[in-house]
Amino acid sequence: MADTTTIISRKKLEFPDIGYSGGVPLEVLVKDMFTVLGDNVGTRYEAYSSIANSTTVELDHNFGAAFAEYKILLYTGTATDMTRVQDPAAAGWTIAAKAGSLKTVIEITTPGSGGPHSFFVIMSHGTFIESIDELDDVNNTGVADGYILKWVDANSRYEPGANTVTPWTTSFKTALYTAVDKDEIFANTGGGAFQINLPAAATIGKRVRVIDYNNTFGSNTLTVGRNGNNINGAASDMTLSTNGIAVEFVANGNGDWRTI
Repeated sequence: MADTTTIISRKKLEFPDIGYSGGVPLEVLVKDMFTVLGDNVGTRYEAYSSIANSTTVELDHNFGAAFAEYKILLYTGTATDMTRVQDPAAAGWTIAAKAGSLKTVIEITTPGSGGPHSFFVIMSHGTFIESIDELDDVNNTGVADGYILKWVDANSRYEPGANTVTPWTTSFKTALYTAVDKDEIFANTGGGAFQINLPAAATIGKRVRVIDYNNTFGSNTLTVGRNGNNINGAASDMTLSTNGIAVEFVANGNGDWRTI
């Protein structure tokens, strides 16, 4: 998507001499017109301190565009300790164009409580994208820690979903156990041989790790049960009999666990 953002700058609009008879008066006329529309830049990035409750201040953006065409961001606090007010109206703020003004003047009225208020205003014009939730094909409502945005064909947009990268779970086993996806199992056969079964559903990408915890697989073996699937193409369980060995099993989605 093309970026057509216009960030309002502090640079004054300048015009060269038009250079023909009557040009200077015309230049002055044009400058005067743009002074009305766009030369008052001092309040476009305005900071306000200690404003009382229910008080209206004026932010004169003067850029010759309708109020609805501007993006107005409101932050409370001072200096580097600023907090974005995501929904100013819900928080008791009023932001509106001043009625009856020759040029667009924006009125900001502070909430009726919680004052005095210190706040900062940033304005932009155009298709300024301030955050990912403002993209047309993204809905990030409900995003939480551990979530990612994923494409949903049915809605033709990105939506939050649980992170598909499940962390490993480490455990210690000394007896029969059936593993689940992302199990990292430290098997201690010091007290005798036993069996760990792989998950019954060998969905592609599932992983299980088995580690000789006590260097005793050589004397007391560990059996890895195939649980209805193959292991490395064979329809048989696997016996681990090497001290200190660590094996990771990865499902190929076709009824087979492969070791890596």
